[in-house]
Amino acid sequence: MRDTPAPRSAPRPCTAASGPGLGTAPLSWLRSERVLPACRLIEAGGLGPEVIARTSGLGGTADLRAQTGTSPSAYRERFGPRPSTGAEP
Repeated sequence: MRDTPAPRSAPRPCTAASGPGLGTAPLSWLRSERVLPACRLIEAGGLGPEVIARTSGLGGTADLRAQTGTSPSAYRERFGPRPSTGAEP
């Protein structure tokens, strides 16, 4: 008996993810899984861009820049922690 091929309407295993990544290409899903923590680390401050990129699984700041559309320092300036003014709200 011969194996019959799967019907053409069957989803491809790599794009048939379940959960939040449903229908997302694996590379796109992986990028988002790496970029989101990197952005959170940039926003928190304290670590340098190269350390953040490596910690998040990105190759370096160039990859981080490509994914966010801006440099890590510009991203931190826009979304990072605000300097304390010394006044309590």
